[in-house]
Amino acid sequence: MAAAGIGACTDPRVPDLQRRINALESENARLLRAADDDRRRIDELTAAVVNLQSFDDPSGATLFDPVELRIADLSRGKDYDGQPGDDGVTVYVSPIDANGNSVTVGGRITVQLVDNADMERPRVVGLVRLEDPAEIGRAWHGKFLTQHYVVKVPWSPDAAPPASRSVEVHVEFVSFLTGRAIRTHKTIPVDIADNARQAGGPW
Repeated sequence: MAAAGIGACTDPRVPDLQRRINALESENARLLRAADDDRRRIDELTAAVVNLQSFDDPSGATLFDPVELRIADLSRGKDYDGQPGDDGVTVYVSPIDANGNSVTVGGRITVQLVDNADMERPRVVGLVRLEDPAEIGRAWHGKFLTQHYVVKVPWSPDAAPPASRSVEVHVEFVSFLTGRAIRTHKTIPVDIADNARQAGGPW
């Protein structure tokens, strides 16, 4: 009976050790799967590099990169708060390719509003930069008959509103394809409320 009792005795550490072994085996299997996925991804990227090196124009710039920007006539001063007067300018801008067509291409967008009431001292009264790809994607409108970015540019809170009835809109677009920067500008009419007009200066 004593011998049987000794044989049936189990080290209390065994279950814990077994759990640790099982956990390590599971982690090892996970790491092996991840390594296989990484190797497949490396193979795919290596093949992509080989393909790109075989192209005369790896970036496809001659086909898809824009060569100019076009600010649509839809661009104008906008009321964003429901109170009298415009609160900024909504700009509709399209990247245009060498064939004169609007193209769907991503890029960093900078829009600057300039008040030229005093030609010797032009003032920047609004500035917006779109740099995050997700934000840029949301600004693109590519549905039926619309192929443009829509950028809302409010008056800068630290500057007086325009002192004239128009602002000059300057747009810069830096293509994600090639890093090439293209620029354009256009004068846009705006409507400033009387109280803001007085704060901004004489007309």
